[in-house]
Amino acid sequence: MERNSQLEGQPLEGQPEVRSRRRDRTPVALYATLLPPLLWMTLLYFVPIAILISYSFWRLEAFDIVREFSLVNFQTIFGNAAYRTVIVRTVMTALGVTVIDAAIASPWLFSSHAMAAAIARC
Repeated sequence: MERNSQLEGQPLEGQPEVRSRRRDRTPVALYATLLPPLLWMTLLYFVPIAILISYSFWRLEAFDIVREFSLVNFQTIFGNAAYRTVIVRTVMTALGVTVIDAAIASPWLFSSHAMAAAIARC
């Protein structure tokens, strides 16, 4: 009889009811928890990327930045074979590093998942 009451999710007599911590959090509390890291990521990652992208559309004239929309930088990059070679090598290096990092991280991922599953079963 005790075994069936555990399977049905009802507490045993004399035992306190166990509640999940996951259900205790309201969406407001969850958003309040996520807000500070999201603000930092926006400030330190997305804003500099937006600035770099805006700089890429400006042009350089006699060592001065001319702040008007222009595609001259992109024409230079795609029109010159040396720039294309550098871009391809950079992308290939980044891809290689990503694959190596994933190969190194995979065993740790699987072992931590197995440990978390074992702890959850206890």
